[in-house]
Amino acid sequence: MWTGRERARAAAGSCACAVLFTLVHAFTAEAGPVHRELSYRCVAPDGSVHPVSAQFDGRFPDTAALDEPVDVEGVSLRVTLPAEAAATWRENGATELAGTTALDLISGAGGEVVAAAESTAGAVPIPESGEVVVVTEQRDVSLPPPGPGPVRYAAGDLRLRLTAGTPQRPGAPAQWRCDPASGETAELLSLPVSPEATPEPAPEPDPADPMAPPQPPAEPIRITYDVTGASRTRALNSDIKLGPGTMVANVDVLSGELAGELTLPPVPGYFTIFGFMPSTATVEFLPVGPVVGTIELGKVEVTADVDIRLRDTTIGDVALAAGTDCRTARPASLHLISDPNFNPLVGGTLSAVFTIPEFRGCGAGEPLDPLFTGLVSGPGNTAQVYLQVRL
Repeated sequence: MWTGRERARAAAGSCACAVLFTLVHAFTAEAGPVHRELSYRCVAPDGSVHPVSAQFDGRFPDTAALDEPVDVEGVSLRVTLPAEAAATWRENGATELAGTTALDLISGAGGEVVAAAESTAGAVPIPESGEVVVVTEQRDVSLPPPGPGPVRYAAGDLRLRLTAGTPQRPGAPAQWRCDPASGETAELLSLPVSPEATPEPAPEPDPADPMAPPQPPAEPIRITYDVTGASRTRALNSDIKLGPGTMVANVDVLSGELAGELTLPPVPGYFTIFGFMPSTATVEFLPVGPVVGTIELGKVEVTADVDIRLRDTTIGDVALAAGTDCRTARPASLHLISDPNFNPLVGGTLSAVFTIPEFRGCGAGEPLDPLFTGLVSGPGNTAQVYLQVRL
């Protein structure tokens, strides 16, 4: 017979489990997300050896079925390349990095490679200093049917085919070969194997049942994300770094509605005007109101309105007195859409195409609005933002 205190403890534990179950299953369907940090020792084409880290994300089924393929959804890698490699690419005149990755997936104690998860990483700017991060597209991978008993999957060797160059001259692909830094494969997960098809989930308990777990509370879940990314300005054909910043989001686990507060630091911008004249400016993306949107069935759509402010501007060797409030006449609206299978408990990539409005308030001694509007404003600009949950 339970005492009153024991009933209270059981109810509190059941409520916590119900919240976690609702948050995970509301946004990730009926598959289990796997997030692993992997460390590699990579050999570059010139023979130099570099430490490289990779974050694996994918969604495995809850149970494998005997003699049926195992489908893994939304496999992607976030690969961090060392600062010394980025410095070499910059010295050779490269401004952006793209490529492909191939990660060996291994099954069983024998170490058999059952698939190579191959995917593409879009071009990202090479920063002025520090590491460079590339994020591959999410793809589905089908693994061979398992035999009886639990099946274990691990991450094996990694192959990188990297292209460092400029938008006008992409450069030649270079192959990097990577072994696990520890010398051993990194286990991803172990799946039970059913002799029959995966059973249907058990029906939910009758809400009238006094022993049923309590429903999750209606209060939003608060999640903090680290924000990085880049934006390409079409008129200038140049990239602007975004972040590192933060977004604090309140997610309603029942409706999927999201509202967040975005913070981005000022960033230096480097441009070439008319194809030959180097220019610089400090660019600020100033949020106007909260970021709002929805998370539904693994897809995120959010809208962020930002004023774009310019300061410390130069054209060639000439400093321009842009003034203290040279900004877009109205906010630029970024409608960001995620890659498929976005997991709010891990993060992911969101992309947008947006218009930069005309500029107002530019020029401390003479009007410079037409100059900045002509150089920067217009449609067809792009932004790619990567959110990663801060643990």
